[in-house]
Amino acid sequence: EHDAITGNRFRAFFCEPRLADSRVRVEVDAEAAEEGHRVFLSVSRPFYRLSEAFSASASGFSQESLQRLYSGQTLSEKYVQKERGGSLSVVRSYGDRVKVRPGVFLSVTDRTFSPETGFVYSPIDRRRVLTSFGLTLWRPEYETTQFLRQLGRTEDLQMGSWAAVRAGISLEAAGSDRDYRFVTLDVNPRFKLGIDTYVLMRFTYRSRFSQGRIWNIFASGDATILHKVRGIHAFFARVRVDGLERTEDKTQYLLGSGRGLRGYPLHRFSGSRRLVFNLEARPTLFRKRDFTVSGVGFVDGGSAWSPSRSKRSLAIAAGVGWRIGMNRVYSSPVLRADLGYGFKDQSWVLYMGLGHYF
Repeated sequence: EHDAITGNRFRAFFCEPRLADSRVRVEVDAEAAEEGHRVFLSVSRPFYRLSEAFSASASGFSQESLQRLYSGQTLSEKYVQKERGGSLSVVRSYGDRVKVRPGVFLSVTDRTFSPETGFVYSPIDRRRVLTSFGLTLWRPEYETTQFLRQLGRTEDLQMGSWAAVRAGISLEAAGSDRDYRFVTLDVNPRFKLGIDTYVLMRFTYRSRFSQGRIWNIFASGDATILHKVRGIHAFFARVRVDGLERTEDKTQYLLGSGRGLRGYPLHRFSGSRRLVFNLEARPTLFRKRDFTVSGVGFVDGGSAWSPSRSKRSLAIAAGVGWRIGMNRVYSSPVLRADLGYGFKDQSWVLYMGLGHYF
């Protein structure tokens, strides 16, 4: 992969789902890049069947990456982030029509930071030893469909809703650099309106508590509506809202061609709040044995802003594009190109990548 900002990147992935015909799964994920690396190893016994009573996993990782912060489209901060750590988990499963899955989790992470030459900011080094308890409620229900995330490939779409909550603690006595409690919430409602209309939603919340105050708050909401026409064409509508408050490090949401708003340059907008909406028609033009070609017409809109520094200003874009589904290539990748016109900047932007835009 080549990125105009971060340069070249190479990734290799290996998975043995049943090591020596056992129920043990081994995964190795390695990535080398001009700006760092990432190595991930996992050994687990997952839920192979809905009737499985428990799962367990152990993992470890090491990675290095270059982080950037922007002010408008100007690079304001750049620093190197190095991380290494590991985690353990055990999850129990109960129920039939509705799965109830409590679990316990332990993770240890070391992070170090250093500013790049010419810059002054970097977060404070830290070690986190986190112990937590989680509970997941899930209705196992799947539907076999096509022309959703791929172009023609048969897909198993999870239509059963689920919700997960996790609460835990970081203790200096256990090796952490600071004491705090934390909670995460993830709610995913999914349902159908009639035969051909799907509604996929997700709401997430994460925060930390210490000394009687809430901090490091992240919240987001996402809703997508898909309506299929004659089985091979589709209309999509999506809206997403993100927000963060009192974070431990300087961080931001970006908005542009790579972050939900085609027709504008990368990092065109930034802030601690973000709103994006997309309307997209996906007509399938023709299908061959080796590939499938689809057209796209879209309207995008959004804004990214910080309440203390900038006002919200909505930007709109419209354009057309194409998709090519490589039917006989592993994992059936979708090649994407979109040409969008940003009305705020009065300019055209061509954006290319893999997979559907959303």
